[in-house]
Amino acid sequence: MQIEKQKLVAGVDWDWEESVADYPASTHSLKYLLKRANEITITLTATADGDAHVFEIDRTLTAAYPKGYYIYQAIVTSLTDAADVHEVGEPGLIQVFPDLTTEPDPRTFPVKMIDAYETALYALAQKTMSSISIEGHTYTYKDEDRLLERLNYWERKAGKFKRKRTLIQFQNT
Repeated sequence: MQIEKQKLVAGVDWDWEESVADYPASTHSLKYLLKRANEITITLTATADGDAHVFEIDRTLTAAYPKGYYIYQAIVTSLTDAADVHEVGEPGLIQVFPDLTTEPDPRTFPVKMIDAYETALYALAQKTMSSISIEGHTYTYKDEDRLLERLNYWERKAGKFKRKRTLIQFQNT
């Protein structure tokens, strides 16, 4: 399925074409169902272009889709018999990325937590603060091991989406 090859970004147009040999657009309609836990299902419906299924989802619609991971399922329905419904391929997982021109903070929650724990460690190490609270827990400079444990936990949760740092040093000449 071609949806797997798409980079879906909220707030931009989504356009791609599907060819499903056993279910051409001349005899079947194709829909993708996207679902996140405890949220409504997003239905993407293709239009026919000969035997090809064409998806053209306008940016005004995609702007309302929350960023994150969705389970998707492809469904075809016969144009002559609405009860003739088939799943096409296997369900999969796809990510909807934020539109960075409108997203105030595109970091994932684990990356935000990494930033919080690194900031806490730095502030306590510099002795600019005597204690700091994160997630309802208060830490002092004596709690460095506990802070490092929590930092490591969130780094594992962030996985491949962990931010990368580029360090630059400037010199006045």
